[in-house]
Amino acid sequence: MAQTWLVSSEGRALALVSNAERAMVSLLDDEDTVPLADALRIVAGVVEAGTPPADVAWCVDR
Repeated sequence: MAQTWLVSSEGRALALVSNAERAMVSLLDDEDTVPLADALRIVAGVVEAGTPPADVAWCVDR
């Protein structure tokens, strides 16, 4: 798995993650992030139950 991050001085980050056949591209602004404690709860919820906790801010952008 390869990943590349480009970060601007304005707080935007562009991520490219690839397994050499498919790729995911994400464009993040500072307001697209969550506090670390929430992020760890989201990851734990997804790993343990398949979904993030209902009380944590979360959205899927598709």
